[in-house]
Amino acid sequence: MTTRPDKATLPVASAGPRWLIHLLMLAVFLEFVTLPKIPGTGLAPINFVLMVGLGYLFLNTNRLQEMPREARAIMAILLIFNIWDYVLGYFLDKPDHEFPATAIRTAIELTLFSVLVRTPEELRRLAMAAGLGILVSATMGLLIYFIGEPYQSIRDWMLQSTGVSKGVSGQRLWLSGLSGEHFMFGYLVGGAPVLALTLARAYASRFWALSVGLFLVALYYNAERAPLVMAIPALLYLIVRWNLHRGFLVPMLVILIMTGYLWKEFGATRSSMNNLHSQTLFDRIKGGEDTTDRFHWLASGIKSVLNHPLTGASRLDYGSEFLGIRMKILDPKLFIPYAHNHYVNLGMNIGIPGWILGYMFLINIFRALRRFKAGVRGDPLLEILQPGLTASLLAVLGVALFHNQGVFFEEPLSIILTGLALAGCRVAQEREHNQA
Repeated sequence: MTTRPDKATLPVASAGPRWLIHLLMLAVFLEFVTLPKIPGTGLAPINFVLMVGLGYLFLNTNRLQEMPREARAIMAILLIFNIWDYVLGYFLDKPDHEFPATAIRTAIELTLFSVLVRTPEELRRLAMAAGLGILVSATMGLLIYFIGEPYQSIRDWMLQSTGVSKGVSGQRLWLSGLSGEHFMFGYLVGGAPVLALTLARAYASRFWALSVGLFLVALYYNAERAPLVMAIPALLYLIVRWNLHRGFLVPMLVILIMTGYLWKEFGATRSSMNNLHSQTLFDRIKGGEDTTDRFHWLASGIKSVLNHPLTGASRLDYGSEFLGIRMKILDPKLFIPYAHNHYVNLGMNIGIPGWILGYMFLINIFRALRRFKAGVRGDPLLEILQPGLTASLLAVLGVALFHNQGVFFEEPLSIILTGLALAGCRVAQEREHNQA
C-alpha cells in the first residue's frame, strides 16, 4: 500500500469558510445515520443542516457560476423529472403522488458538492464521511442480526424521522442496517466495499482495509444478489489496478468463505413479508423462486410504459400487465413489486420522457467522470480517488438495474456518489483553471 499522498501536492485554492466543508461532511454522514427530528422544529437533522447550506448559497449566489456544466445539466434533469412527475400525479390523480421535497433536498446537496469542493483533500474527506456513515449503519445491522436487543430498539428510535415502519429487520432476519429496508441497504453494501478499499488506499489506513471485510460480511447477510454481482467485479478491478493481490484478494475470499460457514452454522430466516425469497444468498444465486419472476416484472414495466407513453403507468396499469402474464397476486390493490429496474421505473412514472431524462442523466454523469479522469494527472491523491469513486458509483448504478430505487428516487448512496463525481469534476475544473 502506498504512503499517504503529500498534502503539498494539493491545490491551495479554498472553497470558502472551512466550516462549509464540515457542514457538507455532516450532511453526507446523516444520509446514512438517520436521527429523530429536532424537538420543536419538526425537521430531521439532515434537513436542518442542508437549510444552513442553502442559506449560504442564497447569500453567495455568485458561487453558482462556478458549477461545472455537467452538474447544472444533472440538476436540471432531476428537477424536471420530479416536477413533471408531481404535475402528472396531481392532474391524473395518481394515488402515490406527493410534493417532490426529497428532490429539492437532492438538488441542494448536489449543488453544495459542485460549488464547495475545490481540492483533492476536501474530496477525500467527503468520501470518508460517506464511508463512516455506511460503516455505522452496517455495524448496527450486524449487531441487530447477531444480538438483537437493545440494538433493534435503538435502530427503531433512530428511524423515527423517516416514516419507515418498525420490525423490518431483526435478529436472524435480513440485514438492513439503518436503511430501514433490506433492499435499500443493498445499494449501500453494493458500493461500500469499493469505497472502503478506495479510502484504505487514499489514507494508507488499516482501519479502512478492515472495513472492506466488514462490508463484505454485511453484504452476505443482506442476502441481495445484485450488490454481490456489482461489488465483487469492482473490487477485483481495483485490486488488480492497484496491485493489491496479496493484501486483499486472499483475505476477501477467506471472509466470504467464513461468512458462508457462519450463515449455515447460525441459520437465517426470511420474514413472511418476503416469502418469495429463498433463505440464503447461496440459494438465491442458484435460483430462487423470484428469479424468473423478475423478468416478468421487467417486461411488464416496459409494456405498461409503451401502453401509456405520455403519462406513465399507475400501479393498476402495471398490475394488469403483470397479472396478465402470471397470476401471482390475486388482488391488484395489493402490493405489486413494480419493474425492479430503476431506469424502467422512470418511464413508469412519467412515460417515455422519463426514459429520455434517464438517458440524459447517464450521458452527463459519464461526461463528468471523463472530466474528472482528465484532471487527475500529476496528483497522487486524485489518481487514487478517481478510479475508486468511479468504480463505487458504477457499482451502485448497476445495482439499480435490479431494484426500484436510485438517484431519481432518493437512494442516498447513489446521490452521494453522484455528488462526489460532480465534486471531482469541480476539482478537475479548478486544476484546469490553475494550470491555465
